[in-house]
Amino acid sequence: MTFALADAPLVLALAARTRRASPSTLSAGERVDALMGLASSMQNLREGEIKSLACSSGLSLEATRWAIRSTFADMTAQHLISWLNEAELPGHRARPIGLLGVVLSGNVLTSPARTLLLPLLMGVPVLARVSSREQLFASLLERTLLDGCPAMRSLARGIGLVSFDYDGPAGAETLRAFLGAVDTVSVYGGDETCGAVARLAPLGVPVLQHGHGLGVGVLPSSANAGREAVAEAAAAYALDVAAYDQRGCLSPQAIYVEDNGWVSPEGFAEELLEALDVLERTLPRGPLPTSIAAEQAQFRGVASVVGRALEGNASCVTYEADRPPRSSPGYRNIAVHRYADEPALLRNLGVLGPRLKVIGLAGTALTRSRLMGVLPAGLTPRVCAPGEMQTPPFTCVWDGLPAWHGLVRYVAS
Repeated sequence: MTFALADAPLVLALAARTRRASPSTLSAGERVDALMGLASSMQNLREGEIKSLACSSGLSLEATRWAIRSTFADMTAQHLISWLNEAELPGHRARPIGLLGVVLSGNVLTSPARTLLLPLLMGVPVLARVSSREQLFASLLERTLLDGCPAMRSLARGIGLVSFDYDGPAGAETLRAFLGAVDTVSVYGGDETCGAVARLAPLGVPVLQHGHGLGVGVLPSSANAGREAVAEAAAAYALDVAAYDQRGCLSPQAIYVEDNGWVSPEGFAEELLEALDVLERTLPRGPLPTSIAAEQAQFRGVASVVGRALEGNASCVTYEADRPPRSSPGYRNIAVHRYADEPALLRNLGVLGPRLKVIGLAGTALTRSRLMGVLPAGLTPRVCAPGEMQTPPFTCVWDGLPAWHGLVRYVAS
C-alpha cells in the first residue's frame, strides 16, 4: 500500500478525528482482549500477505515470518495487564494524554507494532507519519483491527496514518501542523529527522527522540570456556546479526571478544562466520540493494587491509583486533574485535555514548547485572543474552525509560 502525500489541512482533520476516537472509552480489559485478538491474527497471516510484507520490507519470506512470529510471541494477556499495573503510582491516578504523534522509521519491518499498539493499550490514540520506505506493516495492523471484534474495531479508530515529506516550505508547514495537533510526539529515525522534529515542535509539546542507535555483542573469557559454549554463543550472535538483515538500531555492529578464552578473538570470528552460513539455510538474507553493495565492498576492502575479511555465502565477518569500531553497512556484515580486560571494554563502550541501545553479553544473568553496575555514565542500553538483542520484550524499557513514558500524566488521588 502507498499513501497519498498529505497536506496541512488533511493532517489537522485526521488528527481531530483520531483524537475523538480515543481508546480510553474501552476498559483496560477490553483493550487487552483486542490486542490479543490482533496478535492471534498477525501470527496467522495469509501467505499472500506475508509475501507482500517481504516485498515491501526487502526481507526474505523466511525472515519476514520470523519477524512477525518473534514480535508477537510474548504478547500475552498477563504480560499486558502487568505492564498497565506497573504504570500506576501509589497515591496517583494515571491519565492518558489526548493524542500521541509518532514519526515512524522504515528500516525494521515490525517496529510499528510496539510504537502504535502500546499507546492504544494505555488508552492513547495515535497519529503516525509512516515512512516512505515501508508503509505496509502499519497499514496491515490497522486493517487487521478493523476486521476484528467490536473492541478491535474501536482500537483501530484510534489510529491515524498519514504520509508527507519534510522537504520545502509545504513539507515544513505540514510537519508543523502535525506537531501542533498532538500532545506529545515520539520520533524514530536518523539524527536529521529527530533534529527537524525537535526544531519545529511547538513550545509545550514534548519530543521523545529515538535516534540512530546500534548494538554491541560482548563475549567475556568466562563464557568462552569450551567448544560447546563457543558454538552456542556463535549461533546466538548469528541470529542477532541476521535478524532484520542487521538494519535496526538494536542490530549488533561489532562483537568484542576478551583475550584468554578457549578460542581466540580471531578464532571466534571464524566460528561466527560458520554459524551465519548455517543460519542462511533457514533464515536467508533478503536481496542486497545496489547502494548497500557499494558500502559492503568498501567495508570488506578496509577489513582486508587492517585485519581479515572472512566472507561467507551471504555474510562477512571481519577481524579487526583492537582497532576502534567503525560503521557497518548492515546486511550481515559484522566486525569482531578483541579486548584485554574490563577497563578496556568499558572504554570502547563509553565512546558509543547514547547511541548504544543494547549489549548482548554472553554468560550468566549475574554477569549481565554486574556489567550494568559498572557501565560509564550516560549509557542506558538494555543488557541481554546473545540471541535476544533484536527480540526485546514487547513492553521493554526503551532508551532507559519505561514504555509508558510520555503517554500518561499523573494526578494525585
